[in-house]
Amino acid sequence: MAVSFLVQPDRHPLGAHPATRRPQLVGLDGGRSVAAVRRRRVFLVRRCVVGVLALVAIVLAGSAVSAVSSALSPDVAVPTSFEVAPGDTLWSIAGELGVDADRREVVQLLSVANGGTVVVPGQHLQIPESVRALGA
Repeated sequence: MAVSFLVQPDRHPLGAHPATRRPQLVGLDGGRSVAAVRRRRVFLVRRCVVGVLALVAIVLAGSAVSAVSSALSPDVAVPTSFEVAPGDTLWSIAGELGVDADRREVVQLLSVANGGTVVVPGQHLQIPESVRALGA
């Protein structure tokens, strides 16, 4: 809100001479018209409503995405053993197990449980309980 000032001579009750009186500042209400204030208020209310609706839409979209992703990727149990195929390494096997952990840790646990890091096609690797616990 803007305020304008108007210089107005002091109205002395005894009627002092105008040349000896000091001017006084008087504040006048000014600023926006009633219509402009109403338009601004409507704009702000609409902006708030749009913001709330956008926030609700984001929350609903996030919950829908999480529901779809959980439906598309069901929990797969980690097997107790794994047959090595030609070209497999402990690194690739650790990736195929679907364990949500650091692959280096899974490789370390597999190598300790199976006597080393060398694997040959046809070998059956034992998947230790510690690796299966990481998959849960």
